Amino acid sequence: MRIQLYRLMILSSVVLLMLSGCQKKESNRLLEKSRSQAMPAAAPAAPVAEAPADAVAEPAGQTTDKQTQRKVIMTYDLTLEVKETVAIIRQISTLAEKNGGFIVSSQSHKESDGAVRGEISIRVPTGKVGTIMEQLRKTGKVAAEQANAEDITEGYVDLEARMKNARASEKRLQDMMKQAGKLSDVLLVEKELTRVRGEIEAFEARKRTWDLQLEMTLIKITLTDRAGALPTFQRLWHPLHGSLGEALEGFSSSLRAMIIFVGVVLPWVTILLPVSIFIWKRIKRWRENRRQRKTAKAVE
Repeated sequence: MRIQLYRLMILSSVVLLMLSGCQKKESNRLLEKSRSQAMPAAAPAAPVAEAPADAVAEPAGQTTDKQTQRKVIMTYDLTLEVKETVAIIRQISTLAEKNGGFIVSSQSHKESDGAVRGEISIRVPTGKVGTIMEQLRKTGKVAAEQANAEDITEGYVDLEARMKNARASEKRLQDMMKQAGKLSDVLLVEKELTRVRGEIEAFEARKRTWDLQLEMTLIKITLTDRAGALPTFQRLWHPLHGSLGEALEGFSSSLRAMIIFVGVVLPWVTILLPVSIFIWKRIKRWRENRRQRKTAKAVE
């Protein structure tokens, strides 16, 4: 009886273990099912369009450059050795005007040796800078050349953002001006509106200056006499002319000094010469009398 009781207990335990294992598997299955239902199903992958065979892969940075184009201001400095400075200045002026540019400044001056030096600054369309620089190099011998680049991209983008915000503020202030009822409110809004309009005008002026510098590149050309070139008649005559002038000037200065000397000394000579002659005669006579007295004493 007792053995049967033990067998019954063991059988009950086995059945309970089997039931608990099945229940655990069922709960795990339900948990996984609930998780799959809670999470949204992944969207089907979009079909990848096949690129044509002749398509060229676009660089990674090209998209960024297209979205934000770089703003770079270029300036060029060119020193040329030429024969006729004035003629070359006119030629460069004509070249700039023919290519849609204009002259910023131009000057020429003659130095002490008779040579003519000149400087001219021009602005030309940025797209034609290469062609114009080649033509400028042909007008003389290139002594020096320099190119400078100033990247204003960050400042240009910031300026456009400030302009946009300022115009939005202007629009809001104009709406507030229409709704303002009290005179004090109107005056306050009008004062702020004037300030914002001043900022917008300053931003627009700065943007116009930058746009001009971006569209029209500045080229500064310095012109000097060509080294080793045969001197012109003017350059030959100028040193001689200068030397003769200096000689005449020196002679004139010495003659002037002599005249001053004579003018100062002559009055004194006129006064002192008679006195000197009188004194000299008196001394001579005294010496003669003294000599005669000595001779008479010697004879006695």
